[in-house]
Amino acid sequence: MMPRRLRIMLWAGLITQLLGPTPLLQADVSSGLVAHYPFDGNATDVSGGHDGVAYGLSQTVDRCGFDKGALYFNQAGYISIPDTADLHLQHLSACVWLQPDVFTGIRIVLSKDDGGKGIQFYLNGVGGACLGFFGLGDGSWHNVQFGATLVPGQWCHLAATADGQYLRVFVDCNPAGSVPFSGTVQYGTRAFEIGRNTYSHNQYFSGAMDE
Repeated sequence: MMPRRLRIMLWAGLITQLLGPTPLLQADVSSGLVAHYPFDGNATDVSGGHDGVAYGLSQTVDRCGFDKGALYFNQAGYISIPDTADLHLQHLSACVWLQPDVFTGIRIVLSKDDGGKGIQFYLNGVGGACLGFFGLGDGSWHNVQFGATLVPGQWCHLAATADGQYLRVFVDCNPAGSVPFSGTVQYGTRAFEIGRNTYSHNQYFSGAMDE
């Protein structure tokens, strides 16, 4: 039986599931789609089944210059997606277009944090710049840092994968780091949240997200 590769993407707030060994950057992003959030002013799953609820967000200019084509997170807004078993992914990837503001400290992109269990994808603002991190929890967190400094105010594409052997991260489609990880990702029942820590209900994102 062919091993399953499950992918979480925040390209437009996109959660997908892939079958087979297709590399991330060559994959058909519509293959095995689990959920797709276009960031068009709401949290509707256009593929069906995993609608979220948006709180305190506004529309803004996207990375291509189109008005209201992206969502702006103002350190108070977020999207909450109810927990379901088919979102408890093992082999997965996550990707998103970001335009971060200037900030200090941790700001969440995607969180399914059940206290050392689940998924965390976040930025850490340091000295006017910011660094990206992606991690999975098997009872404790295993994180990989994106090996590039992100510039506030500039759009960048971040992606991360977990294939059962490594966590790998990419910046603008270029490999940017990896760490070994062969554990089993554990999950609780907290929601998936975009733009906020689902465990502590803080660390709100500041900036724009786009597909």
